[in-house]
Amino acid sequence: QEKTIPIPNELREIYAKTYRPTPLHRALGLERELGIEGDDIKIFY
Repeated sequence: QEKTIPIPNELREIYAKTYRPTPLHRALGLERELGIEGDDIKIFY
């Protein structure tokens, strides 16, 4: 089961208005450099 972080409504509204045209990409290299192992924490950009 994936854990999620709640996104504040203000931020959701901003994203809804800006229509992010590109998909989010996982920052696997950054996760490796930070020593994050497994799928417990995922960083996207």
